[in-house]
Amino acid sequence: MNLIKSSLVISFIALSGHTFTQTPSKKIPPIEQLPKVGESKKFFELPEITDYKVYNQLGKEVLKGRAEFIDVTDLAEGAYFIKYSGKTVSYVVE
Repeated sequence: MNLIKSSLVISFIALSGHTFTQTPSKKIPPIEQLPKVGESKKFFELPEITDYKVYNQLGKEVLKGRAEFIDVTDLAEGAYFIKYSGKTVSYVVE
């Protein structure tokens, strides 16, 4: 009796339209966050990976970290000040 081995292939399409394929010996790439349909993300781009702090109009620190992109999606509408690499820039969230 001959047995035919078949490899299991799992495919799916993410909201972004990317197709990922997995065989039993490989793992699916992790998807950390997918926005809901119709939802978009807002980012502030820094010139390079650097430490930053974000302050609201009252001078209260609302975000800090080290990155090249700052996710400002969850900030309320208004003006903010972003400090990085010895510079301070204003940024308005609409």
